[in-house]
Amino acid sequence: MFFNELGGFGSSDALVSTRYSEALEQTVVDYATLNQKAESLAYRLTQTFSQPSRTAEQRCLVAIKMHNTVESVVDYLAALKANMPALLINPELSDPYCEALYTHYVPNAVIEQNHVRVTHDTSSPIHPDVALLLPTSGSTGAPKHVVLSYANLQANAESICEYLPIQASDRALSTLPLFYSYGLSVINTHLYAGAAIVFSPYTVVEREFWQVLDAAKISSMAGVPHTYDMLLKLRFTRRDMPHLRYLTQAGGKLNEEAVSHLAAFAAQHHKQFYVMYGQTEATARMSYADHNTLMNKPGTIGRAIPGGTLSIDEGELCYRGPNVMMGYADSRRALSRFEPIDWLKTGDLATVDEEGDFFITGRRKRFIKVFGYRIDLDHMESVLSAHGYTAYCVGDDSQLCVVLATKERSSQDETVIGKDVVAVLKKTTGLHPKAIRVKPVSELPLTASGKKDYAAAMRWFD
Repeated sequence: MFFNELGGFGSSDALVSTRYSEALEQTVVDYATLNQKAESLAYRLTQTFSQPSRTAEQRCLVAIKMHNTVESVVDYLAALKANMPALLINPELSDPYCEALYTHYVPNAVIEQNHVRVTHDTSSPIHPDVALLLPTSGSTGAPKHVVLSYANLQANAESICEYLPIQASDRALSTLPLFYSYGLSVINTHLYAGAAIVFSPYTVVEREFWQVLDAAKISSMAGVPHTYDMLLKLRFTRRDMPHLRYLTQAGGKLNEEAVSHLAAFAAQHHKQFYVMYGQTEATARMSYADHNTLMNKPGTIGRAIPGGTLSIDEGELCYRGPNVMMGYADSRRALSRFEPIDWLKTGDLATVDEEGDFFITGRRKRFIKVFGYRIDLDHMESVLSAHGYTAYCVGDDSQLCVVLATKERSSQDETVIGKDVVAVLKKTTGLHPKAIRVKPVSELPLTASGKKDYAAAMRWFD
């Protein structure tokens, strides 16, 4: 397993913390030191919970508050080395949400930035393959979690490294939350390849972000659609970035105009751009497309990752591969037994072209039925986008609800904008205007992992 082989990379840079004042300030942890730190913490954990009478299935579970820091990566690796299942937690969750999670999973310890708070030493039956619990809803504290095995983590790291051009000399900028499968996959793949991960406290709108990008010689970046929307607004593709070799995008659908722009940028500047599709249920990735494919097919998610298979069953995209989760859990008791999953049903509707490239056409569960009209909420968002509106469409079987971004329309009257949106949707759906509600907001809500926060959008209409 990659987490047990870190010491083999010796003095190569592993994790780098950065700040920028007058010049770049770096704190570097090499692979030998990282391995020693992780093993030292793992030893502390195993000694704390050591009971000779325990069987292989009588295991302890730890909760880790995952910050974007070197210390949190050490916490994560230590849990893996100690063979202790780890529940990864958004460190921004409020205390009541955290306590609710602890009630469900009863962790033996809570770890944060190398500090271990022991809560109890009672073990319980946990399947021996369980390695990691990742939230299905990163910012809400919901108890439902995806359960991943050690083999899932290894298979996904190997597969990603097979199609992405990750080199041991790379320095990847960590910009995504580490309790989120995409952000964590960046860590896993680069540790597997012996490359360096660079942590920065700055956002893309801060000058220091760009100074770190240049001075730290960043060779790759990963982002969700919101990341690239911001980068393109900042005219990212006009910058001289000699060290940057490739970019990756996942975590939701990026609009085709942006994909085309980024693919063309990559082709013109001898860089590479990848759009990837995945879910936490598949440890992160299921498909990918490079910029050569995206130049002609900006809407595609490409084809299955190495070792995986995609198929369509009654319109729904399904995936099979060694990175498919063990199952779901909503409590500690649910961690003892799992039924094998042959095909993972993604919940996304899809088509495939003659060349074998797949296209997402909608979400099976993103439908409502109002007054007998079956409405595809993703399609409604596309309709509004075509009319120049940025919005989230949500609702239930009594109403179609639209959360409308007005930041770029500050000079227009919100009432008039709302009426225009209702008129567009009435024409498209045939719904009576009374079944359509519009909520203008300055900015659309995002989850902690940068995805569209439909749950927050719906709360405006409760």
